[in-house]
Amino acid sequence: MKVKLSYTVEAEELLAEVAAILGNQGPQIQKFIDLFNEAVEVLKEHPEKELNLISFRKIIDDARLILAKSDLRLEEATEMVNGYYGFLEEQRTAEQNPPPATVPTPRESDEARSDE
Repeated sequence: MKVKLSYTVEAEELLAEVAAILGNQGPQIQKFIDLFNEAVEVLKEHPEKELNLISFRKIIDDARLILAKSDLRLEEATEMVNGYYGFLEEQRTAEQNPPPATVPTPRESDEARSDE
């Protein structure tokens, strides 16, 4: 069963956090590469023997599971970075287009004068 995990980091720490998440996948990607190479060797050695084909299927299944998990991490990292750049764009837009200054209505002006 999978659950979605969420936590908060400062905006300026987000890219480093995403890099750490992706970096943690490095050993899994290496394991995939090792399994991929092992599958190729199993096929080259004795493709006609049933034991090697069973072994090949197990290797491929394990490799595919690693790829699926890594793909999920890549998708999550993409979502985080997209959200971050959306946040930055909103900030840039807000800085370039500050809200208009409010002009008091005649009634507000009268009320302010009466308070004096």
